[in-house]
Amino acid sequence: MFKFNFDIDDPADDLNLSVSAPGTQEAMNAEINQDPFVEISLQYLVDSLPSLISCSPLLIPSSGGDVTLARRDLFDARFQLINDEVNDEQKDNSPALGFLDSPSDLVQGVYEGGLKTWECSLDIVDYLHVERPVFEGRRVFEVGCGTAIPSVYILQKLFSGLPHGKETQLHLQDYNAMVFELLTLPNLILAWYMSPASKAYRDVATAEPDETSLPPPDASIPAEIPITLELKTAFLSSLEAYAIRLRFFSGSWSSFDFHLSGGAYDIVLTSETIYRMDCVGSLIDLLQSVSPTVDSLTSQSISDGQDDSSFLCLVAAKIFYFGVGGGVTNFVEAVEEKGGRLKTVWEQKSGVGRKILRIQ
Repeated sequence: MFKFNFDIDDPADDLNLSVSAPGTQEAMNAEINQDPFVEISLQYLVDSLPSLISCSPLLIPSSGGDVTLARRDLFDARFQLINDEVNDEQKDNSPALGFLDSPSDLVQGVYEGGLKTWECSLDIVDYLHVERPVFEGRRVFEVGCGTAIPSVYILQKLFSGLPHGKETQLHLQDYNAMVFELLTLPNLILAWYMSPASKAYRDVATAEPDETSLPPPDASIPAEIPITLELKTAFLSSLEAYAIRLRFFSGSWSSFDFHLSGGAYDIVLTSETIYRMDCVGSLIDLLQSVSPTVDSLTSQSISDGQDDSSFLCLVAAKIFYFGVGGGVTNFVEAVEEKGGRLKTVWEQKSGVGRKILRIQ
């Protein structure tokens, strides 16, 4: 249960906290059947890509130097849903279309806002860009990823360096499986395309006399990227060459299979996931289970000058979520009740207050 928001015109937006659920308030407060843990294969997601991805720049201001990432346009994802439904009479995409068009970002137990880019995910990118932790050869996990902006940043950084031989695991989790198909993987593909790792593919593709010219690998300008079989093959080959393994998990936090995912992680990131207090307990349990020390949330922290084995767990959130009751104070209290410790490592005091907490 989690997620973020983005508007077609704005780089990031505030949470629309008109939480929707079928039936009455009593029904909303009742126990809701949660989606089970499911792993979605990378090959399935690659095969589900549309023939063209439209993207726009996402500018992330940072004291370490502004970051620009390419992000799939929301209208393009909507077009894919409509097109899939027209071409496949067996496929009913009306629920997903309803989420895209709904004035509410949350439908409890059904949809948790993952089709939009929430501003706290940009805060995590800002923090990572300044602190520059090591990603190569580590196990990285983004919880409630949605559009996966932090993972997009990480993957683009990995593809901007040289292959190093150490296997890097980048795992992404979201409540809704459709998010991976519509936005998560397309955004990761864009991260690769905008990096030096795609140069060999682009050189070959543009050399073909009958091929349509490809847009430059410039995340600062809008573009339309043709998704050909050759591009898909080149992307998968780059993952292999850079020893990067992508895995995707859907379902509720409480159903997450720690053993199937491969055990503890070195870096755990989550943003805009503590907006509702009835879900915080399962989030804390998940963070606890995937940290190196399973019995508690205490772990070695990471900061400038520490070695590569340090554990980093970041939770980015607004100070308070009006309308649903969650926020930083209640989350801190819940973590401390379980014996964990937190430290504020980033804070935005003007406008809507936001923080990044590091769990230690």
